Amino acid sequence: MDQSTSSEAPKSKSLDHRFNDVHYYVQKSKKPSLYLNAKELRINQQENTASFDYPKGIAYGNDGRSISYSANRGKIQLNNNNLDLYDNVYLYDDSSEIRSNIAKYTPENDYFEAIDNVRSKTITEKTKDKIYVNSNKAISWPQKKLIHYLGNVDGHIDRHLPYEPGIYFKSNKLFADANALYVELLENVYVKRATVEGRALRGEIFLDNYNKKLKYYALYDDVKLIERIPKKESNESTSTEVASSSANTNTKKENFIERRAYAEKLEGIVKEGKIVLTGYPKVIQEKDVVKGNKITFYENTELVEVDDTNSNLILKESKKQ
Repeated sequence: MDQSTSSEAPKSKSLDHRFNDVHYYVQKSKKPSLYLNAKELRINQQENTASFDYPKGIAYGNDGRSISYSANRGKIQLNNNNLDLYDNVYLYDDSSEIRSNIAKYTPENDYFEAIDNVRSKTITEKTKDKIYVNSNKAISWPQKKLIHYLGNVDGHIDRHLPYEPGIYFKSNKLFADANALYVELLENVYVKRATVEGRALRGEIFLDNYNKKLKYYALYDDVKLIERIPKKESNESTSTEVASSSANTNTKKENFIERRAYAEKLEGIVKEGKIVLTGYPKVIQEKDVVKGNKITFYENTELVEVDDTNSNLILKESKKQ
């Protein structure tokens, strides 16, 4: 038998201490720093760590703000109280929750890291919007109310009033600031709101601007947009459609006007229901092509306004027969 192996085995056993139904408390400057309850806790003095099964507890920030947690397994570094959680990890406080397969917490730096199959929900304090985000990884600084999502980011924002449309998004990275009510999307950005879908290299969402005459969302760099507007039909065509069973064979594309647009910048002003394009914008609507320095169109209508252009072409909403 190898000598090093035989000498290490009994030494490890002598250093391990096992406790059942453990309540573990940590204080810093006479203030609570960490609380842990676990079914079993094992202390390894050589590594200065404690591992545990089915932990649940509370982590406290320097400002007194607390985050509750639970998992199937975990480990804590006894000299600095750095906490690692594994399997069915669940972190939550009054306004947010995160689920993942792995999480790491560094109390000294107020730093959380969630890894693998991250799913989160946040309710903004001011607007009461619900923000749902999925990603490969999330990094959070709870005291600063900052969180970064990395890898295969997708999610949506639901407004607190059910009749107000939400917004869907995808990107490679997402940075959220709950204090500023601001979301930044980076790399392979996709945004969908109502009838409008947009793609770009970067995007922004301003949660506090939903009902203001300011941009609620914006896209930058290589912006591509598509909108499908339902066609307005005359009474004659409507009656014909009802009388004829062959009308059911119409494709969805025939029932919609497709509008495509290209620009370097897009601003969506929700209160007025309009999209503003700048940076060499171009709009293609059926057989019409419009270019200009600034193009504005309104969601779910055929009206297009062109500013500072050499073309006199203006697309107007079609009238009923």
